[in-house]
Amino acid sequence: MDRVTRPDSKIIRLNPTHMAMMQVQVDSLAPEEACGVIGGEAGQANIVIPIENMYHSPVRYRMEPQAHWNALQRLEREGLDLIGIYHSHPSGPQEPSLSDVKQAYYPEAFYLIWFKKKGIWQCSAYSIVNRRTAQISILLT
Repeated sequence: MDRVTRPDSKIIRLNPTHMAMMQVQVDSLAPEEACGVIGGEAGQANIVIPIENMYHSPVRYRMEPQAHWNALQRLEREGLDLIGIYHSHPSGPQEPSLSDVKQAYYPEAFYLIWFKKKGIWQCSAYSIVNRRTAQISILLT
């Protein structure tokens, strides 16, 4: 897929509907990790596509391959970039795990992690390039 570009800024912009959609998914699938992709342009999300975690695991995720491929093809058809990949850590930390860093196959995309703090779902975002992570900002628009 050649429509994968990194925005110049260290901000991903999502609207409240996108955030709510992801939160409903991560909450409904807990204790399993939930996952999906975010498409948009220049760091602004236009679409969130939930994808089945083929592991159905509380500590690992792998997007179901055909659904992942279909999501990337949909982004291509709609002229959108892959700007984010999200998943949940139902009982884990807010930062990427070692396996998350090792499996960050899309350095152009930002990685959003849903986690619970005091029983409330929250989301943090990271850039992961060459196994180095940097937290980025999420801006609600």
